[in-house]
Amino acid sequence: MSELRFDGRVAIITGAARGIGRAHAELLGARGATVVVNDVHGADDAVSELTARGITAIASPDDISTAEGARALVDGAIARFGHVDIVINNAGVSLVAPQLEETDDQFETVLKVNLNGTRHVVHAVWPHLIERGYGRLINTTSAHGMYGNSGQGAYAASKGGVYGLTRVLANEVGDLDIRVNAVAPGAYTSITSIAKYGTDAEKAKFEATMPTRLTSPAVAVLAHESCPVNGQVVAVGGGRVALVFVAETLGYYDRDLTPESLVENWAHVLDKAGYEVPTSTSDILAIFDRLTESNN
Repeated sequence: MSELRFDGRVAIITGAARGIGRAHAELLGARGATVVVNDVHGADDAVSELTARGITAIASPDDISTAEGARALVDGAIARFGHVDIVINNAGVSLVAPQLEETDDQFETVLKVNLNGTRHVVHAVWPHLIERGYGRLINTTSAHGMYGNSGQGAYAASKGGVYGLTRVLANEVGDLDIRVNAVAPGAYTSITSIAKYGTDAEKAKFEATMPTRLTSPAVAVLAHESCPVNGQVVAVGGGRVALVFVAETLGYYDRDLTPESLVENWAHVLDKAGYEVPTSTSDILAIFDRLTESNN
């Protein structure tokens, strides 16, 4: 097939001075996109390096953890280029601490950047995308936010929130040519280096196996005008791309439900046969309707 190109497209990428965001900027920029490199640290240096490679890029040091910073980022891009086509919410911070050691300030700091920052950027750019009737919005969630991991309470909570926000936005676009999806990347970055990977050899293996560049091809597909999906989460890392989804079992139904009857039928609650993948809360009501009809 022909190469996916982004000529004429303007892409805002947060946290793009290094790591995963930088990899996204390099790939989209190399394929014709004008890239707005947003980062509170190193944006100017990153733009200099990208420009030296023939990529059109500008720097934004705006702090997206505040509504004012996110608004300045979006308004600045629109003032400079007239429009924004692609937004990749990638900026994030993390910490590793068991629940009994995690402070309120630490928890709030992580949510402020990862969840609130994503929401601030969305809130700033959303009216523009709706008015144009076009846009590609890619948020960054995490396996921690979907499945959990010890010592990652704040990070998991923030990324779980990003997943929920992504689903809501995808349901709000209606018939417009706007796609809202998320990626759950696996790559060795300054954030993942905070975690403990055992021996130095195991850490080195992870770094070699999961380079940041392998997270970007899937992002490019989701950012392209031909993007085939809306409201989905894909896990990306090490060359693997997979769909992540939340499902419900058909469950157990009893209008005269008691704790005892539920215990006796708990196997039905856990039975994954015929599971459903809801796309919105209305789908859950449809599941309930089917159960009630089958029991009448």
